[in-house]
Amino acid sequence: MSHESDLSQEICARFNQMHWHDSKLVGFQLMPKSDERYDVHVDLQLLTNAQPGQYSWKAARLEFQDCRIMELGVDLLGIRFTGGDIATAFCEGGAALKEELESRFFDLPQGNDPYEGILHFQMRLIPPGGEINVFARNFVMID
Repeated sequence: MSHESDLSQEICARFNQMHWHDSKLVGFQLMPKSDERYDVHVDLQLLTNAQPGQYSWKAARLEFQDCRIMELGVDLLGIRFTGGDIATAFCEGGAALKEELESRFFDLPQGNDPYEGILHFQMRLIPPGGEINVFARNFVMID
């Protein structure tokens, strides 16, 4: 297994073991990182106690680093009615993702392997809130 594959698996494992259900989407921003790169910041209320009658949340910022693609399919009225609650979130990588990304035609100057190290991060909101898909190289959670 390559070092890049090991790193991708570690990043996805960290993301996938976080408690996403019933955390809340507060907002998001597209942040220029350089002339060629962007980060996506997602403001959250992370569920810290899921015991019935004792629910508690803490403010946090999820930063997706070195983003290539961001796809939004959100219903803002749906988010308003559901309080921005997150149903689930996951990260995945691997050959199938790379094939999917390479099947998209972009006539852009993008080098030999433009999707090297890119992972798919998805946040699904409680219906009818929609979903956010970010294709990036890494993430950091800031409390």
